[in-house]
Amino acid sequence: MPSDSESIQTSQASECFLLGLAEELLISILLELGPADLLSCTNVCRVIAEVIEQTPAVQYKLQLGLSGMVDGPAGVAPLGKRLERLRAYRAASLQCKADVKVVSMPDCCNLWRLTDCVFAFERRGIVRMVRFASSFTGITEGDIGHLDCTKSITDPGFSICDCVIDRAQDLAILTHVNGNEKPLMFLLSISQGGAFHPLANKPRLEAREALVAGYQAEEVIETCVLNWKTGQVVWEEGKQQRYTNDDHLCCHLLDSSHIVIVDNTQLRIHEVDSERREPCSLTSSSFALELPPLNGDRSVCGVRSATQLPPTYHDDMPYFRHDPLATLLASNLVAYGGHPERRVLEQKAFLILIPVSTMLAQARAMKDLDTATPAVPDHDIDIVPWKYWSHLGACVLELSDLSWHNGCQMQTMGSQVMLTPHRLFRHVAEYIFILDAHPLARALPQPTPAGSEDSQLWPRVCSENHMWFADPLPNTLPCRIRPLSLGPRDRKKRDGPEHLALSQDCVLGLKYVW
Repeated sequence: MPSDSESIQTSQASECFLLGLAEELLISILLELGPADLLSCTNVCRVIAEVIEQTPAVQYKLQLGLSGMVDGPAGVAPLGKRLERLRAYRAASLQCKADVKVVSMPDCCNLWRLTDCVFAFERRGIVRMVRFASSFTGITEGDIGHLDCTKSITDPGFSICDCVIDRAQDLAILTHVNGNEKPLMFLLSISQGGAFHPLANKPRLEAREALVAGYQAEEVIETCVLNWKTGQVVWEEGKQQRYTNDDHLCCHLLDSSHIVIVDNTQLRIHEVDSERREPCSLTSSSFALELPPLNGDRSVCGVRSATQLPPTYHDDMPYFRHDPLATLLASNLVAYGGHPERRVLEQKAFLILIPVSTMLAQARAMKDLDTATPAVPDHDIDIVPWKYWSHLGACVLELSDLSWHNGCQMQTMGSQVMLTPHRLFRHVAEYIFILDAHPLARALPQPTPAGSEDSQLWPRVCSENHMWFADPLPNTLPCRIRPLSLGPRDRKKRDGPEHLALSQDCVLGLKYVW
């Protein structure tokens, strides 16, 4: 065993060696490391920690990782300004400061949240798209454009049911459903004010009846992926005849070549090729991830899911943005236990957070025959149990307050999830919660006052051996739970926002103007 004096001499020798390196060389080495490695270096070596703290470029990279962000397209902006904004954003998050910006919008109009700060208001066939300013990222407020739907849609009974835009491709997709008629999708150009998109071979698409039959008992449902430029179906799944009102089926995009279908308690992941000329269904890369199974006689009575990939539109010029691989798929699961015949039931609501990186990592593992994860046999596609894939990164939270069981409002943006209980609209002090889950997230202390009503609202990370689940819950994804108090609210006086929306770095409160 070395003596204390020998240890001191060794430490001094190491310090001299590090200080002997040219500063430019040491900084170059540090810039090659990822944020997690930089954080480890600050914990094990004081000299490197000082260099990181004193070097804005290295500090910016570390702060990006701690915030779950990546650099934005505004790389020409001064580094000092970007670092200042990023530090301010982190400080506001860690101090739980409520940053709710209330903006006004015209009354008697339909509203859609499109991407991040962009919203659409529709009245009498005219759609106005507005980008609201972002607090820290440098995104400014401005008009995106107007869509005059009467240019392309002549049906007098037309009404917009949904609106989706892709500004990078100058594309707006409007969906129309009229009674029992087939739903229609219209592919319009944003820059041309609502004219049919010139690159769309079939600007008016007739969707199949089965696409909207998922919420009708004893009906069929079918999922397909289209190439919007050609109108060609590049991936489709056969009809299913087992869905009822209580079932959940929703398709989400993971990246340019993978989709995930949330089928109740299974996440079915499929690879798609947008250049295919013929429809493809199940492929060798199709598999399903099972959510954690419930214990004993407990059953699932409701599932909802949400995800939102962060926008990458270059002209917005944000200093930083959410890491696409850290984007969360949030699955809200409501379960009950007891004896339904006796009407003695106990309900619990849970929130399962799974990043895109976890699902794509499992997709790569399934492609590699040597390292593929064990799967359940005798199924059309491989089913991977929870205990075999959750170590890649996942988190399960319990929503203990009863108001969650009726279905909370759930919005996502990148690695963040905003939960709004239905009790928000009472005129009492209420909370909303921002959950931020990514590899370098740091948990905040949770209040535990006995008998406090607010403490019952707080979502809590489940213990590893939770009594409601049959398998352990390793919770391998750090999650920071941030409460935001909206203060007293009275809807009759209209003194607060009518709608809340999660943006890149703040909460937008939207209020109608009379």
